[in-house]
Amino acid sequence: MVVCSHCNAKVASGKFCSECGARLTPITVQGVNLSFLRTKNFKIAILALGILIVFAVGVWFYSTSSVLSTYNSKLALHNAQIQELNSLFTNYTTIPSTHSGWNDKIATGNQYLTNTKKVEQETADLVAFIQGNSAILEQRAIDPVAIINSLQRDNSSITVNSELVFQQLHELNFTISTCNRLITQFNSIKSNYDVNVVLWNQFGDCSAKSFEEAPFCRYNASVKLDELKTSIEKILLFIDTNPTPLQKCDFDSTAEKAIFTSELAKVQQQQLNLPPVRLNRVIQLVVAPLPAWADQTYSAILPEAFSYWQQRVNASFQVVPQANIQLEWVKEFGTQALGHVVNTNFVQIGLGDSNCLNEWKPYTYATVKQITTHELGHVIGFDHSPDPTDVMYATSKIKYTYDFNKQQILAPRYVLFIPLCTQEAQSAYTFEVTSDRSITAGIVASQAAYEQFTSTGNLTSTEGCQKYDSISSFTTSCVVPKSGGLLIANPSNTASASVTIKMRES
Repeated sequence: MVVCSHCNAKVASGKFCSECGARLTPITVQGVNLSFLRTKNFKIAILALGILIVFAVGVWFYSTSSVLSTYNSKLALHNAQIQELNSLFTNYTTIPSTHSGWNDKIATGNQYLTNTKKVEQETADLVAFIQGNSAILEQRAIDPVAIINSLQRDNSSITVNSELVFQQLHELNFTISTCNRLITQFNSIKSNYDVNVVLWNQFGDCSAKSFEEAPFCRYNASVKLDELKTSIEKILLFIDTNPTPLQKCDFDSTAEKAIFTSELAKVQQQQLNLPPVRLNRVIQLVVAPLPAWADQTYSAILPEAFSYWQQRVNASFQVVPQANIQLEWVKEFGTQALGHVVNTNFVQIGLGDSNCLNEWKPYTYATVKQITTHELGHVIGFDHSPDPTDVMYATSKIKYTYDFNKQQILAPRYVLFIPLCTQEAQSAYTFEVTSDRSITAGIVASQAAYEQFTSTGNLTSTEGCQKYDSISSFTTSCVVPKSGGLLIANPSNTASASVTIKMRES
């Protein structure tokens, strides 16, 4: 009996199926009965298997298509970025490295470096993606190794170009910084020249002055002409000192030098043509004796001040028992004044003040000489000068013979801070210290450094100045900022220290 595959009816082999009329002939292959192939269940199994194979092929195709699509998308982005980078680099290299192209070159270069980092990161992501999906890509006829090698060649080229751009931008920024500094210096020097041109023009023609005014006019003219000459010489020196850097700054040093060389020649000729200043004045005055408490070396100041004006304007001074002009010495004005001249016939010269550490201190010889020479200039008839280097400038910086000169008793663990009295932003000072026992000392840059030492014990001397530990005496000189001072500490827990301290501005 066999089962009819058409209707599942059981019939004898070789007979017709009573259900459907099909002849049922056994299927044999080399004696093996394969009649089951006619069965309905087998056909269903074959159909199911076919469907499963089609599904599997579909899943494989979909999954590999997704990887391939992502790969193509990432590669397209990479190629677009490489093209954009190459375009940026080409634009960067065509921008001139001269002053006119600096801003554009820096902007384009910075954009290139920014894009380079982004491309390098996304290239690394693409390489990782290829390595993670190499088997699938190979199935789609893509060689992962060849692609990765190509990407690495791209990256290598990018790295070389980015290093070149980075180095050039660094050099360009240095050039710009140098040019800004040089141009600022040149403008400052030229500004001084411009001021001196204006001042010279005020006194350049003295022909319209009266007989009494003409000598003063010529004196001022000669002073301003000297200053104008000096300012021109500074400009020429600056140009000669910086020829190569200035060329990078779109600065025409050849033309500028020609201009100021011509100006210097004119000034030198004007100096030759300027009549000498001869006041031919003899000024008599009564001079009060130098006080006994004052430094008696000051007695040589008046002859030096007289000589200064004698050499410049031929105005001589005579000290006589009786005269309309009187000069006296003042211990302290109690104000910021250093000297006075009242109606050109009453002269007062300051010898010191109490503005330094609230104790009266004498001025140095040079300071008193400057004050005296200035006030005698008023006696002759000169007004204040706008030039800070002129002896007739309205104010004068002073120095004291000593900012500090005394003995101090330091109690155990006591810390002493003595500030400076200089009027300069920074100044050279000499410090002399002797003690009857070991001390700690240093020249600090500010009150804050002193407070740091008192709270932490850390002593930081200002740059270029020494600090001392376990020492009984020292002498040192160094440059200290105006806010600084001398710090001395007694490290003993039980004994006081007797310390002699001298501080003076060099």
